[in-house]
Amino acid sequence: MRSAAWLSAAPVVGAALAGCSSAGVGAAAEIRVLDAGGRSVDADVQAALRDYDLARLQGLWRERLDRLEAAGWIERAELHTFGRLAHGVADHWKLRETLAADAADRKQATTRRLAVVDASLPHLLAGLEADPHDGELAFTAGELLAFRIDGVVSGLRLGPESEAWLRRSPLPEARLALAKRFYYLPAGFGGDLERCERELLALLAEHPDLEPAWGFLGQVRVAAGDRSGAVDALERACDLNPRSLRGRAFLDPLGVEAAP
Repeated sequence: MRSAAWLSAAPVVGAALAGCSSAGVGAAAEIRVLDAGGRSVDADVQAALRDYDLARLQGLWRERLDRLEAAGWIERAELHTFGRLAHGVADHWKLRETLAADAADRKQATTRRLAVVDASLPHLLAGLEADPHDGELAFTAGELLAFRIDGVVSGLRLGPESEAWLRRSPLPEARLALAKRFYYLPAGFGGDLERCERELLALLAEHPDLEPAWGFLGQVRVAAGDRSGAVDALERACDLNPRSLRGRAFLDPLGVEAAP
């Protein structure tokens, strides 16, 4: 008999995914395992997340997806790991969409982002069906729902469910994800760079070592035309993690050399 630590991970698709097409692919520096007596995540995963190593993240994500789909069930701590890997890969492709030099590159990044989301979300939502109070899964599922948005129609359908899950999570990364909405939303639907910056600054006042938030603050300030403020935020991200995804991505175009 399986212990309570094991979940059915059959692809039970939530209402938010109704009508989404399936296809075959932001990362926090640490994984919080919320199980009582939970074990630590293996060092290889931690290093890939810390270093924002896209090739390694994709490989680790695919390994776990194949294992999950073959077995049909997974230990909750492993589902947390799977969610963080999926989040890390999708965040990479979301950023590549933002930085794409042309329409073809942007389309490729979008396709890969949607693929990892569509393959991962059913398993995360199944975990939340088993335990709706799992704050780790609420964060990763909530942000992957946001990553699934690819226009106004899907935003109206998926946005409220994404926000609801993110608000259930106590993790500071969930607050970061909520702040990101004001960057990605069109102006007519609540998008507001100044509001996004205020939300990020409030979060960083409480969590000054949250490197992804400094990186995203830099991205927001680049979009707002605040070069000096962007450099300050991006350099802070790189001080906290020399491999900072957004620190390294945005400093070079600004003519500032990222830390080695």
